[in-house]
This record gives sequence, structure tokens and C-alpha cells, in this order.
Amino acid sequence: MQQDSFPSSVFKQKYKGKLICKQCKSGSMFPAIQEGEPEYTDNFICENCQYHDTIPTQDILLNQIITGASGFVFSLCLLITHLSGLFSGIQHGNMKHALQDAGLTTLSTVFLLGFLYILYRAYLGIKHRREYISTKVTDST
Repeated sequence: MQQDSFPSSVFKQKYKGKLICKQCKSGSMFPAIQEGEPEYTDNFICENCQYHDTIPTQDILLNQIITGASGFVFSLCLLITHLSGLFSGIQHGNMKHALQDAGLTTLSTVFLLGFLYILYRAYLGIKHRREYISTKVTDST
């Protein structure tokens, strides 16, 4: 596959100065579009030093946050529901649905951990993206 290192002028106007290369500290990072790939991409290349990196887009990060948060809340509700059913069954000596509640409690715990992992990956993506955001600091000394 061939990469176009310098995208069209529309992309240059859109991305110029938004993401600064962390290796050379002076070049702007532009999307590296490969043949057959849609125009939105998370692969970026520096216009100055040709440094490549994968920087998650804001859309991807927003989707991860929404998916992780909504799935976490849903899984937490399921966990609480089935855990309380399990404990009330144990407390009252009614073990009729104990195996079902124990299995669903375990399954909802696994889903809960999965959605926490999605939120953690979103956090890492935001942290990685912040490394490239230009901070215009003016010295007033």
C-alpha cells in the first residue's frame, strides 16, 4: 500500500497547527491516507520529519466513552439485580434460582470489566492525543 504523505490543501487547512509532532516539535501532523482508505483516518504523518503515529480521532474517543459509560451502567444494574437475588435466596434459604443468579452475576461482572477496559482505552487515547495538541506558551519573563 502506498501512503500519500501530504494530503490535499483542504486537509492542510483543517489540520495545520492542530497536532504538533512530538518528535521534531515543529511540524504539523497530517492524516496519512492510504490507497482505498476513507478520508477520515487515525494514521498521521509529520510534514517536517515524516514521523508516523496512530493518533485516535475525537470521534473514536467519543464513541469509546459513550459505549463504555452506557455499557458500564447497564452491566452494573444487572450485577446489582442478580447479586441481590442471589443474596436474598441464600438469606431466606430459597436456593431455587441460585445457580442462575450466580451465573448471571458472574457474566455481568465480566461485562462490567470489559466496559471498564473500554473506558481505560479511551483514557489512554485521550492522553496520547494530548501529547500532540499544540500548547502555545508565551514567556512573560
